[in-house]
Amino acid sequence: MSFARSSTTRKTSTGEAVLSQEQFTSLLSEHSASLRAYILAMVGNRTDADDVYQATTLQLWQQRDRFEIDTNFGAWAAKVAYYNVLTFRKRRLRERRKLTFSSDFVDMVGARSEAFWQPIDARRQALEQCLEQLDPRQRQLLHLRYTQSASVDRIATVLDRSVRAVYKALSRVRIALSHCIERRLRQEASQ
Repeated sequence: MSFARSSTTRKTSTGEAVLSQEQFTSLLSEHSASLRAYILAMVGNRTDADDVYQATTLQLWQQRDRFEIDTNFGAWAAKVAYYNVLTFRKRRLRERRKLTFSSDFVDMVGARSEAFWQPIDARRQALEQCLEQLDPRQRQLLHLRYTQSASVDRIATVLDRSVRAVYKALSRVRIALSHCIERRLRQEASQ
C-alpha cells in the first residue's frame, strides 16, 4: 500500500511526508494481528502483551512523523514494539516480578524482526493479487465468511445453497488461494 502521493499526506517543517490519521489507522489495522503475536512471543502473557501493544500503538502514533513512507511499516512497528518490550521487562525487574523469557531470548527475537515481517508482507501482497483473480461468486463467499463473519449456516441461507455445498465451496477457494499464493511466492523468489 503506497501513500506517497496521497493528497491527505501532511508534511513536516522539513518537507517530509507524514502519515495522515487515515493512513496510519489503515497500516496499523493491516499489521495489528502480527504485531500482537510478535509482542506476545516476547512477553509470554496475553495481559502483559496487551499492555505493551497499547503502549506501542500510542508510541507509533506519536512518532508517525518518523516513519518513512513507502518503507516497511510492519518492520518499523516491530522495532518500536521491541523497545517497548525491553522497557516493560526493565519495569518488571524493578517490581521484582518473575520474567518468562531471558534477555538473550528477547534480543534474539528482536534481531530477527525484519526477517519476520518480510515473508508476511510478501504473502499478504500475493494474497491480495490472488483475491483479485477470483470470480465474483468466490469473492462474495469469502466476503460473507471472513469480512462479515457469517456462519456457514447463514451463508447457505443467503446464497440458497446447502451447508455442505458452502463448506465445499469454501474449501475449494481456500485451496485455490493457497496454490496461487505459493505459485506467486515461487515466481517472486526466482526473479
